[in-house]
Amino acid sequence: MAQGNAKVDSLERALTKSEDPKQQTRILYDLYGIFLYQDPVKAKAYLDQGMEISQKNDLLRGMILAYDKYGGLANINGNIQKALDYYQKADSLLQQIE
Repeated sequence: MAQGNAKVDSLERALTKSEDPKQQTRILYDLYGIFLYQDPVKAKAYLDQGMEISQKNDLLRGMILAYDKYGGLANINGNIQKALDYYQKADSLLQQIE
C-alpha cells in the first residue's frame, strides 16, 4: 500500500499545482479510481470535484466521464436504476460531440 500512498500523494501534489481544468479533472478522476473500492465516500468527493470543475468550465468530455463514473458508483452501491439514469445522461452528452 505504500506505493499506492505515494501515487495518491503525487496526484494530490499535481492537483494542487495544476491550473488547467482538463488536467485537474483527469487527476481527480484518477484519484476517484484509486479510492472507489477502498473508500467510496472519498472517491465520490473526488468525483464531485471533477464534475464541478467540468461544469464550471464547460468541459463536455469531463461531464461525460463524471456521469459514467457516477453510474459505476451507483451500480456498486446496488442502485441499478440510478446507475442507468447516470449512464443515459452520459450517453445524451456523448451524442452532442459525435
